[in-house]
Amino acid sequence: MTPTMPVIREPGFAKRVKALRRERELTQRECAEAIGVTRQHWQNWESGQSKPRADRMVALATYLRCDEHWLRYGDNDREEVIERIKRMMRIMIRDLDRVQRSIRK
Repeated sequence: MTPTMPVIREPGFAKRVKALRRERELTQRECAEAIGVTRQHWQNWESGQSKPRADRMVALATYLRCDEHWLRYGDNDREEVIERIKRMMRIMIRDLDRVQRSIRK
């Protein structure tokens, strides 16, 4: 199953988690039980007092059916990372072309 990208544009992890939960019409208790944490943990995440550990972040993204990177960082950061990777790939290809030309000489 491919994760879906919700149409939520709210900044910050806490707001994204809360908005997803509400969009899915779930309670904090339902979500907490589904991923094996206390309701207090969930409440802390939604209030911005803490963030889940990496393993729980994966479980959270899976349960809420969203992309983990988007959940952590938001849309803008993901696009920025993709653009950085594209730039690095262009540089690597350019450098590889130079190396290949120098070998052929």
